[in-house]
Amino acid sequence: MRCKLFLIAVCTLLFAPAFSGEVSMPESAVVLSGKNMKSKLGLVYLGGSSPGLQMLLERGKVPIMKLGPGDFGGSDSVAAKLKRRNPNAIIFVGAGISSKELQLDRDPAEVFEGWLKAQENNLRVYRANHKLIDYLSFMPNMWEPKTVEMAQWYCRYVAYAAPRIAAMGFRPIILQSGVGGLPIEPHILDAMVPALRIAKKYGGAWACHGYTLEYSKDINVEQYYSLRYRKAYEYLRKAHPDVADLTMILMEAGVDKAGDPDKDGWQARGTKEKYIDWLKWFDSELCKDPQVLGAALFAIGCGGGWKSFELEPIAPWLADYLDERTAQPSQ
Repeated sequence: MRCKLFLIAVCTLLFAPAFSGEVSMPESAVVLSGKNMKSKLGLVYLGGSSPGLQMLLERGKVPIMKLGPGDFGGSDSVAAKLKRRNPNAIIFVGAGISSKELQLDRDPAEVFEGWLKAQENNLRVYRANHKLIDYLSFMPNMWEPKTVEMAQWYCRYVAYAAPRIAAMGFRPIILQSGVGGLPIEPHILDAMVPALRIAKKYGGAWACHGYTLEYSKDINVEQYYSLRYRKAYEYLRKAHPDVADLTMILMEAGVDKAGDPDKDGWQARGTKEKYIDWLKWFDSELCKDPQVLGAALFAIGCGGGWKSFELEPIAPWLADYLDERTAQPSQ
């Protein structure tokens, strides 16, 4: 019993703001917008050696990046370098719960408290570096409610979790859908609106993946894949205008077919020139949508694990492109 009481006391001290009855907003919890951003192409960094990433950090124009717990700490960390060179850069992190934990028969508070315990080490790193971090996702990767009942449970989960994420000093990311998965059905979106309102209250966002399957530039095709978020916002503007400006983040983006690390990325399915051409088009479309904060291209620093997705070969082009876009006057 003494050990159990001691463990509870330690957890309470470690996560004091999360367990507190008072919820405080992050120090700079203004809603971040993509309006007037000159490029919205960022990066997912997977932690491996990357001369291309170091060059991009030195050039200082990367607008948005997804990082992991190993990328924080010290003046030479990726996070510190990025914010030092570009104080306006957006950093988001994911400490997502397993999708199997989100079940209708579970108590939402119990699920979140279990996540806190499981993510104790990562959260310790993130909270120690909270001034470098803009958003934190506590949701599963590539998950979305597929029924009204699940959406209603999800809203209860977000209602419990999002204020506690904000109390830790982060803007909450309340959804992380995969490509082709972001809900666009009216009855599901209607049921999700309470969660979207909570995210907006705390300066948060929802998120999805923005991949093209076939390098398409056809809006009628891509509105179901890389630009799928547009279908959701089209409905929200008509039915729920109060959340039609909620920030959207594309937490992964690029070219993918079915997620095979060796066969489905851009290197396995096209030339460098073809990928660059598509990225220019994609960025031009993202810049038309102010609610989109940015798209993190997957991925740099793959270390051989996602070799067909590795962005190292296009890093010099991306650095020049971001330089060029940043030099253009605001529209």
